[in-house]
Order: sequence, then structure tokens, then C-alpha cells
Amino acid sequence: MLENLQPLSDRLELRLGARAQKRWGKEVPDYARSIEIGPEGYLRYQRRQTNELSWWVQSELFTEFTDPGHLEMLTTANLTVTLSKPLTIDLRLRVYFERHPADLPDDQPINGYDEIGIRQETLIGVTMRW
Repeated sequence: MLENLQPLSDRLELRLGARAQKRWGKEVPDYARSIEIGPEGYLRYQRRQTNELSWWVQSELFTEFTDPGHLEMLTTANLTVTLSKPLTIDLRLRVYFERHPADLPDDQPINGYDEIGIRQETLIGVTMRW
């Protein structure tokens, strides 16, 4: 991990290792409820540009040991602007991609797999300090 490479503050984090994950929820089909174990990569860079402006970008990569072609990738970028002590605007963009798993049943649609999904969030928050 490297920190404070630029003026004010910044941080770079990189991880490589193994991960286990499980999906829950009523929308998750039975074939996707098993525990997935495999290698992961994680990279995050965050920076406080000024006292009012900060941003970060992070990317995660995961695949299963039993199905290396089932790749999952999530990249998120965030920009935070502090307008005043109690008022903050947070802009976030998420990009997700997942290859279809080998154990996907033939009768299941491939919708959602092998496609890039993009989600944008805008949050305006009031923070109260006591």
C-alpha cells in the first residue's frame, strides 16, 4: 500500500488473493446459490484533491477455481463535493460485467450475462454534527 504520493492526501491499495462468496435473495436462481471460491484482484486509488473535493476509483475482478471462464468485474468511480459543512454531493458510477457460468442450465436465459451494466447514483446529503 502506498499513501500520500501527491499533495494533500491520496492512497493506493492493491490486493491479490482468494475469495469465497455466496449470493442470497429471492431473485437468485437455485443454480447460482452455491458458494463460489476463486482468485480475486482488487485495486483502489483515492485522493483528497482539496478540502472540498475528493474522489476514488476501484476495480474488483473475481473468477472461480472450478470455472475460470466465469469472470466477474466491478469498477466504481466516486466524486464527493462538500458544498458546506452540512451539505455534500456524492456522484458515483458503477460498471459491472459477468461472463455466463459453465453450470448455467440450458433452459435459463443468458440475459444479464456477457453484457456491460452501468449504474449511476447521485446522492445529496445533509450531515448533522453534534
